Amino acid sequence: MYSEDYLKRIGFTEFDHLDKSKRDSFKRLVSVVFVEKGCFTIRLILKDGNWDIEKFLFEGDEIVYQSYFKNTPDLSSIIEVLFPYSG
Repeated sequence: MYSEDYLKRIGFTEFDHLDKSKRDSFKRLVSVVFVEKGCFTIRLILKDGNWDIEKFLFEGDEIVYQSYFKNTPDLSSIIEVLFPYSG
């Protein structure tokens, strides 16, 4: 389990939907990570005291994505691969 402070320290920031009708009582964090020939968008949601991946999007070439992740990653894998200096 990652703390909100830790996630903010490695590059996540608070997120609120622009569309007020989509807002709810859940806390969210978002980060965009630029890589060669693409970018990852990661949005997390705090549910039951745990940060879950709400959205994980890659914009770019599929081959680039596969060089980072072979399968659908969990939060630990995302942090390990996209935030390597966060330790």
